[in-house]
Amino acid sequence: MTWDEAKRRLEQRAGVKEEIGKCDLEFKMLDDFITAMAEQNISQDELKEKIGTNQDIISDIESGLFHTAMELIQKIGDAVGKKPVVRFV
Repeated sequence: MTWDEAKRRLEQRAGVKEEIGKCDLEFKMLDDFITAMAEQNISQDELKEKIGTNQDIISDIESGLFHTAMELIQKIGDAVGKKPVVRFV
């Protein structure tokens, strides 16, 4: 299930749409990231070697635990009245 599909289902619940909107940028980027890894058949181990980090960081990103930068980008967008877009294309 993609983020867009999950989002449509979740938004049907009361109060959820507003909360999802706060995390939309992060979830969309995360969905794109996981999809890109799957399309290229790249494991966490291979990715960590390619970008020079450790596997815990990659695992945290996939789990949605590594979100400080995304929160900051969202806050900047809110402050300047713009919607940030971060995509893997």
